This record gives sequence, C-alpha cells and structure tokens, in this order.
Amino acid sequence: MASTSAPSPATCQTNFEQSVAITLHLWPALTLAVQNNWGGPDSSDKRDWFAGAIVDLFPDEDVEAVLLQVMLDEFEVNVDDDSAFEVAEQVVRLRGEGREEPEVDEDGFTTVVSRKKR
Repeated sequence: MASTSAPSPATCQTNFEQSVAITLHLWPALTLAVQNNWGGPDSSDKRDWFAGAIVDLFPDEDVEAVLLQVMLDEFEVNVDDDSAFEVAEQVVRLRGEGREEPEVDEDGFTTVVSRKKR
C-alpha cells in the first residue's frame, strides 16, 4: 500500500482554521446576526474574530458553551435551537479530521487512516 506524506502540523492547523471560519460563515444564526448588524457595524469583523477564538479553545473548552456565550455577548442573540450544538459538533469533528493521515490504496484511491490506535 503506497502512502502519501502526512500534512505538516502547520498545514493541519491552517486547514482547521479555515474549516472553522467556513463553518461559522454557514451557521444561519450567525449569518443573520451579521447581515442585520446585531453585533454593531463591525459584525463581520466580529465573526472573523469569533472563528479565531473558537480555534484557540482546543482542547480546553466546551465549544458549544462558548458559541452560545459569544452569540449572546457580541451579537445579542440567544440561540435557543440546537444549531449551536450542531456547529460545535462539526468543529470538534473537523479538529479530529485534521489529525488523520491520508493514504492511497492499491487501486489509487485516497483513504483516511486515523493515527489513533484501533
């Protein structure tokens, strides 16, 4: 089985940061808050800051709790649906995916092999 080289830690971190930013941009509650300037005239900048703040949490904080708190503190939005949980779950999953190594099988298809013990 041929193996491609694993991405560097810096590449993994950059990919994770971009993935978190995209995830937050796609969150309807945050998108609505930014579009309506509920965080003030710099709502878009706050969203970008928010993505960086979420990235900096790992591995110490409860992502969902921080999402909910920032939405309330910075955008005056009380998210009472399950969307914050879904976004948090996505972010945690993305973090885990960034720690996996791609491999190419005998047919030339890329597969993902976890670094965790199986």
